[in-house]
Amino acid sequence: MGRVRRVFVGVTAVCAAAVCAVTTMAAGIVPASAATDDGLPTIRRQPSWLPPDLGRDSTVVLAPGTTDFDPIRAHDIVGGSAPAGADQYGRTVGLGFFDPYRPNVEIVDYPEAFGFTVAGRPVGIVGHDAYNTSVDEGTATGLADAQRAWIAQGRKGTIVLGGYSQGSAVAMNIAYLLHQQYADGIPGAIPDSNVVVVTGADTRFPDTGAENVFPSVLPGAYTNGPRDPAATGTTRVISYCIKGDLVCDMANPIADPLGWAFYLAPGATIHGKFGDQVNKFSVERTWSSGNTTYVVLDGGNPWGMWL
Repeated sequence: MGRVRRVFVGVTAVCAAAVCAVTTMAAGIVPASAATDDGLPTIRRQPSWLPPDLGRDSTVVLAPGTTDFDPIRAHDIVGGSAPAGADQYGRTVGLGFFDPYRPNVEIVDYPEAFGFTVAGRPVGIVGHDAYNTSVDEGTATGLADAQRAWIAQGRKGTIVLGGYSQGSAVAMNIAYLLHQQYADGIPGAIPDSNVVVVTGADTRFPDTGAENVFPSVLPGAYTNGPRDPAATGTTRVISYCIKGDLVCDMANPIADPLGWAFYLAPGATIHGKFGDQVNKFSVERTWSSGNTTYVVLDGGNPWGMWL
């Protein structure tokens, strides 16, 4: 019986890893790119579910999603360079998230990669790094960006952290570390009250995020399960998800394999192509846990959106 159980557990782990790989490959290979690639017009208006003063006396630190490599050319980019992240810029700044204040914007420079590891070596599916390594590098870089911006604005005002998909993991990690520094009384730490986080398509969105659905079995792409809103203290967090998005609103492939397979393709398309259409979608549900507000947006039937 012991041998049978070990074989069953081993097969289950392999199957879970395979399903995880297929899903994350679908989400990663379909870039988190702007829907305007398909000629869909956008609406520039700050969404009603965002704080009306978002962007006032602020610097915005944006973490792009996987494969968001197109350069940004805009006057509000700190340093005046053309960093990668045009899609994330378009689905936030370009949609009026921070209007009318037009704050300076820092873009987190990190691999934006997805892959896993075999015998400790990275196997890149998109880019050259494992997913966990990419997130860790983005976290370290983004933390330094936020701290530098805080000093540059005279240690006052607000640091806004923004991320989409993989970038949401980066933004939330930064928020967690900033809170820990403040809670530990580190001199010069940014107070929780001076940080706001806005994430889209978070992989750890409650119940339906990919990292909540999948077991942590794939080396280099380990999942972390549900977030604890208390882990960021009193930092204000707004997390939104478009209904049907493969990354933040996923059917459980173990409990509901048919539902998972049926919505795989449209879910990947919603994730990659409709992030800049949020001003066209109705709010289906909002709720709060601690200082985090969750927003579910309804763009219609996922298959209808895809087709």
